[in-house]
Amino acid sequence: MSEPEQTELVDMFGAPAWVPAGKTDASMDAAAKVSRRGRADAVRRAVLLHLCNTPSTDHELFQVIAASENTVRPRRRGLVLSELVEDSGERRKTPSGCSATVWRPTERGRAVARGEIAMPGEGRRINGG
Repeated sequence: MSEPEQTELVDMFGAPAWVPAGKTDASMDAAAKVSRRGRADAVRRAVLLHLCNTPSTDHELFQVIAASENTVRPRRRGLVLSELVEDSGERRKTPSGCSATVWRPTERGRAVARGEIAMPGEGRRINGG
C-alpha cells in the first residue's frame, strides 16, 4: 500500500489535515477525501468550540455535532495531537455502559477558540479574525 502524500494536506493547525482511523487504504482514502473538501477544518472547529463550552465524550460530540464517529473522532484526535484538547481525567458511561474519556480544551485551545492566538501554521484565528 502506498501512503497518500501528507504534505499536500495541512490543516488549520499546520499539522496533516487528516488523522486516519487506521493504516488501511480505506481509512487513508476517507481521511484524505474529508480534508480535501474542507469539512475536516469545519468539524475540528465545531469540536473545539463545543468542548470550550461543554467537556464531552466522543459519543456526546457525535450527537451534538451531528456527524458520524468516523468524522468526529479523527478531528478530536487531531486537536489532541495539536495540544488544543486533552483528557480531563473524568469518565462517563456510554449508552453501551462502557467508560469513556471526557475531553476538554487546554488553555491554548481556549485561547485559539477565543481568537486570542492564531492557528499555528496559518496565521488566522478560529473566528476568522
